[in-house]
Amino acid sequence: MKSLKFYNLLFGYQNPLLDQPINIEIRPSTLNVIFGNNGCGKTSLIKNIARLLNPLSGQILLNGQDIFKMSLYEYPRYFSFLFTMRPFLMNHTVFDIIALGRIPYLNWNGKLSANDSNIVL
Repeated sequence: MKSLKFYNLLFGYQNPLLDQPINIEIRPSTLNVIFGNNGCGKTSLIKNIARLLNPLSGQILLNGQDIFKMSLYEYPRYFSFLFTMRPFLMNHTVFDIIALGRIPYLNWNGKLSANDSNIVL
């Protein structure tokens, strides 16, 4: 299992959204919740983890490795995101949506193997 650590993390757009950097470690097999008022930085934090937004300072570490230094091959094996603002999922089954998490493991033709289907189930 991998731990996710936020080390001196400040994030935002031009200015930090927080007064102090975040120093938190999320350990395996724990339930963690992000909540707060509108505009407090919940989505911006997720965008940092998704590498859609670069931190202003600090690091996000997965077992000591900076996620921004992970390869495009390695990163999606640990992280996947499904943002609610994308309406393309309306006509897909739950199986189809979960199967999207297998994309980093597929071969060149992008089809699920029998083993991939068993993992999704």
